[in-house]
Amino acid sequence: MKRLITGVAVFLGLLTLTSMVYTISETEQVIITQFGEPVGQPHTDPGLHMKVPFIQTVHVFDKRWLEWSGDPNQIPTRDKKYIWVDTYTRWRIKDPLLFYQRVRDERSAQSRLDDIVDGETRNVIANNDLIEVVRSTDRKFAENEENADVDMGVIAAAGKIEMGRDKITRAILDKSRHIVAEFGIELVDVQVRRVNYVTEVQQKVYERMISERRRIAERREALDEPPFGWDRWLGFGMLFAGCVALESSRLAALPAQLPLAPGGLLGQLLAQPMLAHLGAVGGTLLMLLLTAVGFSLATGLSWLTIFERVGAGLESVVDFGRARWEARRDRRVG
Repeated sequence: MKRLITGVAVFLGLLTLTSMVYTISETEQVIITQFGEPVGQPHTDPGLHMKVPFIQTVHVFDKRWLEWSGDPNQIPTRDKKYIWVDTYTRWRIKDPLLFYQRVRDERSAQSRLDDIVDGETRNVIANNDLIEVVRSTDRKFAENEENADVDMGVIAAAGKIEMGRDKITRAILDKSRHIVAEFGIELVDVQVRRVNYVTEVQQKVYERMISERRRIAERREALDEPPFGWDRWLGFGMLFAGCVALESSRLAALPAQLPLAPGGLLGQLLAQPMLAHLGAVGGTLLMLLLTAVGFSLATGLSWLTIFERVGAGLESVVDFGRARWEARRDRRVG
């Protein structure tokens, strides 16, 4: 019985000792509460500390700079351009006692920062044009092949940069810092991670970029196009041979009186062996193939590209007709 009492006493003593002692690391700061109310001043010195056991509670807060990353917000600019703005900031708990009294923990602080920083971002950007959010200076673009098709007058017409992104982020920081100070929080930096158009405008921008890239590619192909070389001459010869052979073989049966034999001497020399060895159908197909290949080599045009463009045009006509027919049917239905 005596040993049991001694064991219980030792256990209670150790429990009381562990409840009295707590440690603070270099990256932590602590406040003590008694029955839910703060007691004394915050403790920021690392080391071993003591408190009243069982009735006092230790609340530990981070002393380092913390990161806040907001959700992208759709914001209209002063010139009525709708964009997505994604921001982030660095903050820390400057006054742990005030922080505990106002927001309690970091999760609640993150929620307050969502409201404050996002709100100030919306207010500042809504009072500036899109060009102010995108650029920081009036530095002129370097003209090269990549932006040769860009109308610099349009950029100049957007107006002179009065604030720029750097001053805009500074304005967001100053306004947000003043508000969060009431919660024991200190902001050190606010930056815009990304600015993008909304989906509807973004698709149009992509289409315009693709169109500009195609024009640049076509211009480069035209500049890099080789002179009229041997392959062009070969294509021209094949085209000429195919044409005169077709004329000699297909126009010979016409009842019209021609001044000379159809296709001339060269046409007869080419057409007669083809028809004799391959027959009327095979010879005609060979002449057509010779003409088609010669046309492609001589002009540099691809038959696949021609067929694709013709098919795309026919498809557009069909889609337009179908849309008109469906619209007419809908109007009839009411």
